[in-house]
Amino acid sequence: MDIFAVILAVVVVLASAYVAANLASPDRVPLHDVYAVPGRWYLLKYVTAKWLLWWSRERKCTIKKRTMNYHMMQDKTKDNGEMEFYNGTEKGQNCLYISGASNGGTARLTVRVSVQPDDRRDVWFLLRLPDVGDLVLPGHPDCVAENVRPGEGFSGAGLCCTPIEPLQIWRILFNGLCR
Repeated sequence: MDIFAVILAVVVVLASAYVAANLASPDRVPLHDVYAVPGRWYLLKYVTAKWLLWWSRERKCTIKKRTMNYHMMQDKTKDNGEMEFYNGTEKGQNCLYISGASNGGTARLTVRVSVQPDDRRDVWFLLRLPDVGDLVLPGHPDCVAENVRPGEGFSGAGLCCTPIEPLQIWRILFNGLCR
């Protein structure tokens, strides 16, 4: 018999004996709702955690340092001048997130515009005000933007978003009801 087969057989027998012994023994009763004594699977969890920590430490030492190549990174970036529309896919959508805060950070605004495959724009609007809480549009999350003009922004439910610099700076006006 090969030495590896013997070692494998011993490991399998020991593991089977450990599992059988743990399944046969009852769970320990906690004292005051706290497990003061390690449970029946403690040794297995302990050995697994120690092995994973050792393995990650060994792996970290063998990974070579990655070199940064600025020109290669620049070649892989794409022009984000305008949004991509995923009309070819059944459930594909493209989202635009706009967020802003007051100077102190107490009042926050988050707007998500989702372009659906049927050219519908769904708007999610969240306004957080101090001492008031979170406010959303009355039809949240089913708010549809109207007057969508490419390059000129959109409006709907009292919310008007106009791009000053596309995908960078927006003018956001809100004059409507929230709940």
